[in-house]
Amino acid sequence: MPRAKINPDKQKALQQHGTLNLRPQDVRHPLFQDSDFFDPFAFQQGGLSGLLPQKRGPRNGHKLTPEVMEFVGEQRTVEPSLSFAQLAERVQHNFHVKVHPRSIERQLLREKKLR
Repeated sequence: MPRAKINPDKQKALQQHGTLNLRPQDVRHPLFQDSDFFDPFAFQQGGLSGLLPQKRGPRNGHKLTPEVMEFVGEQRTVEPSLSFAQLAERVQHNFHVKVHPRSIERQLLREKKLR
């Protein structure tokens, strides 16, 4: 069997997920020889864990730009009693962007943690 190229980052990731094959030299199946998808250490993209479904969609408040969040902060300063739903309505009215009230709440919490 031809010797597989060793990728230390990949080996580390596979080991962390518990999917590293500790005896890759013993793998004899033809699928693992000269294949871009299979290799003796595990699957090409992160091993078995790389085949698990990932959360789809954006991973952060991409509609909540710094400009929008500055507006939200100003609105809260002027009128602290505004609910997140009311803030979302004002954002939609001023920026023509529909944002869920919970997204505003989460973004404010993220910003608070950074301070």
